Amino acid sequence: MAPAAGTEERVGHPGGSDRYRTRLIAGLAAALSEKELGATTVADIVSHAHVSKRTFYEHFADKRECFAALAMSVTDQMLGVIDQAIEREDTWEGKARAATRTYMEVAASSPKLTRSLVLEIQAGGPEALRVRRRAYELHANTFVRLSEQAAAERPDVRPMSAATATAIVAGINELMLEAVEDGRTDRLTEVVDTAFGLIHAVAFAPPADS
Repeated sequence: MAPAAGTEERVGHPGGSDRYRTRLIAGLAAALSEKELGATTVADIVSHAHVSKRTFYEHFADKRECFAALAMSVTDQMLGVIDQAIEREDTWEGKARAATRTYMEVAASSPKLTRSLVLEIQAGGPEALRVRRRAYELHANTFVRLSEQAAAERPDVRPMSAATATAIVAGINELMLEAVEDGRTDRLTEVVDTAFGLIHAVAFAPPADS
């Protein structure tokens, strides 16, 4: 249960600073369920987090820095859920499809937050854009790892390079962007078949010199 408005833990308490940061990130996520990033104020964030503005500025320079931290937090949580989904599958195809479907399911479960993260990342400033690049890299690493594992067992699967996997992730995110712009954020799983088809085509593509 969140503490009552106006109450705070002392920063000096062990782990208190991390808890403040977590609450502020959650506060921004809550604020973004009500309004767009441009209209969201630091006052909105601290109201949801039940901390003071002073506490906010002890952890973040401005709301854009907090937004970047939120984007990274969402990425980390999503990757954890994706890894769990992958572990439940036995085949390469099952793992690749599970990774894609879980990505879309998690995003669709919080449509307003996803819409903000997808459409307002530019407004988040340079740090948010760096987080997006890092998120692409981490998602790409998942497909590289899966393809390398599959290629070690199946000669018909080509291991992906990091660049190829990044291109796939960017393509999948373009499908997501299109769906979000069309107001289909809560139906993102509709693009899973297309996304998996792209992954499958790359993994089973013949060598370039064949």
